[in-house]
Amino acid sequence: MTQHSIASSHNSRAEGVLEKELATVRLLVNYHAWIFSTIQHHLGKRLIEIGGGIGTFSDLLINRHLNTADNRTLEILEPSEQLFEHLSLKYHTRYPDLLRTGRLTLTKRVFTAAPEQYDTVVMINVLEHIEQDQYFADGVFKTLSPGGTFIVFSPALPFLYSELDHRVGHFRRYTKCGLASIFTSSGFHIEQLRYMDMVGIIPWYLINVLAGSCSFNSSLTKIYDRFVVPFTRFAEDSCGAPIGKNLLIVGRKPQ
Repeated sequence: MTQHSIASSHNSRAEGVLEKELATVRLLVNYHAWIFSTIQHHLGKRLIEIGGGIGTFSDLLINRHLNTADNRTLEILEPSEQLFEHLSLKYHTRYPDLLRTGRLTLTKRVFTAAPEQYDTVVMINVLEHIEQDQYFADGVFKTLSPGGTFIVFSPALPFLYSELDHRVGHFRRYTKCGLASIFTSSGFHIEQLRYMDMVGIIPWYLINVLAGSCSFNSSLTKIYDRFVVPFTRFAEDSCGAPIGKNLLIVGRKPQ
């Protein structure tokens, strides 16, 4: 499911559509908890979440990671002006000393930040919004400290690309080899690469590819999250998934 926004060339229409869909995707409580549990042990102390959206995954990072220990920081960046304003209102009052919320800066298609500024970069359903994803990964590599991790969760399987993907600003859905190649080309060692949500392939293909749906159905989203996701999580965490609607990759910068 699409959760976050970031692109080198957003337009106002895509941002408006994305903000509307993010409100529905926020209903996937079990789904996001599953993603967090999978990446939790890879999180360091100096985090940056790129593409905060409306803060759905940011809430998990704050409540289950930052609030469990001292000396942890989180910076949330969001390029969309509409979504950035939402994040600012949401977090600046509640957590004035806990995190910084800022506009993302892309310079010459590269993510620019101080070298070795973070030990963890998290992008949940974001990389697919970036046209020059290899350049972006190169920039992330430079901003991570040695031993730092780059965590990406993105849509998988190009044959699932739909009008909904297009409307919310996705440039692509990834193959396993393609996503791995981006990481290794930037210099990362891959620690984890797995498909997730195998069961979700069929409903996505039927509803969004064949039927051409251009939005998420809130009722179906709630049902899927409540009854399907817990079963899928148990099965895939136990036995793995040979294929899936999404890909999770964790890369580590060499010491």
